[in-house]
Amino acid sequence: MQRLRYSIGNRSSSDTDKKIRSSAYRIDRPLSCRSICRYINAASDYPRRFSHRRRVVDLVFLLEKCYVATLLYVGAFSFGVSTSITLFYNGFVVGYALSGSENVLYSIILLVPHAIVEVPAFWLAGAAGLRVPFELIRYCSGNQETVLRKSSMKRSGRQFAFAILLLGVAGWIEAIVTPMVASAF
Repeated sequence: MQRLRYSIGNRSSSDTDKKIRSSAYRIDRPLSCRSICRYINAASDYPRRFSHRRRVVDLVFLLEKCYVATLLYVGAFSFGVSTSITLFYNGFVVGYALSGSENVLYSIILLVPHAIVEVPAFWLAGAAGLRVPFELIRYCSGNQETVLRKSSMKRSGRQFAFAILLLGVAGWIEAIVTPMVASAF
């Protein structure tokens, strides 16, 4: 196959070809895996790349996490199917990204500080999202008098709010601690 020569701004096609061939930009990986690999591989460059946009990066980390937590919580309307799929998919993506990483130990060191808080927060949001299907199953099996108990829905809302709070802490750790860890290695 003949290669087409092109240029983007001041980049030559060889620079772009190198990026496409690198592990972070492999085309055969799903989009989210590519973005995670790009994040992991760029983490060593993190303090220099994002220092002038620190607040924007903090907000982006928080919004991404809140979006996933909301997907987990709203999964109650699909009777827990989308919640289960989202939980498994997130674990799969992180494992797949780590398997494609050039330095797995370094990648794990970068992920662990915020993952300690983030993973339980996602589990908590998933548990809150699975509460509604659980209540419906209990009602249909005759173990409960009402379809949805008010106390159960309040508990679910509190779990989700606490999960969002934990995700805020995880986002802060990812934006503040991860760059320090990356620059230490």
